[in-house]
Amino acid sequence: MNNRSISNAATLVSVFLFYAVPALSGQAGCEIPFRSHGHLIVVEATIGSKNVLRFMIDTAATHTLVDRKTIKTLGLQPVFGESEITALGQISRTRQFHLPKIQIGPVYSMLQLHCAEADLSGLGVDGIIGVDLLRQQTWLASRDTNEVIKSSSFTIDFKTRKLYFGLRQQLEHTVPIETSYPEIIVVAMMQGHPLRLAVDTGSYTIVLYKESQMGWLETRMMLPGATYQVLGRMGSGKQVILPDMELGNARWTNPSGILLDLPNQAKDGLLSPRQLGMQIVHFDFERNLMSWNK
Repeated sequence: MNNRSISNAATLVSVFLFYAVPALSGQAGCEIPFRSHGHLIVVEATIGSKNVLRFMIDTAATHTLVDRKTIKTLGLQPVFGESEITALGQISRTRQFHLPKIQIGPVYSMLQLHCAEADLSGLGVDGIIGVDLLRQQTWLASRDTNEVIKSSSFTIDFKTRKLYFGLRQQLEHTVPIETSYPEIIVVAMMQGHPLRLAVDTGSYTIVLYKESQMGWLETRMMLPGATYQVLGRMGSGKQVILPDMELGNARWTNPSGILLDLPNQAKDGLLSPRQLGMQIVHFDFERNLMSWNK
């Protein structure tokens, strides 16, 4: 999803797999605990001196978003200009707001940022941390040491329910991340067809866009009535048993997914790490690599 999130577990991994790869010399890294809200990753955040808020980590949201009611409660000030939010093929323009110091667990932003407003009432969260903040980690510092995070690397450990900022590592499987789009785009293969998919921690399943040259999927086993929600908008499609999928040197046999009748939105669909049993997922935004353990 592009600036959004959602819809309707995670497989586990031995914790030593994470610590078996040490941080690079001179790195200052931080870990942040998270909670699972359904399939969503939710962290505690503080804006200014306000009470703790619930923010979702969404690797397919290109902008950090704050719920309209939360913006009003916090008294955030609008700034000149608007952002475009795409949800289920529909583009809407939304206001931007000045975002004062934001703290995510023990990590805080040293720069003043902007956020976009959205109706997040259906998600049960106050905001969404998007890749605009996740990619630019040199803006972040440790609350405990005031050390700047020196590496733009980000890890999700689903077993320990922790996020790690600034600790670079390489796991068992690795694929390149495209650099020409703000989203985290990787290329998967199905029946010899390359699919450009946005890695989406806010999605519970693989999503493919029917208009994106997906006629070769029409012969797959399908069930009608599937729905998918993005930022309060419901889309309908078909559940589909997909062909075997390859991502780098990893392979999945007949994963399930949803086929939506939507334009491709500059990509072919969404990739859900949790559905694929990715136990630890690591994003290295300096070397443009994604790695994981199954």
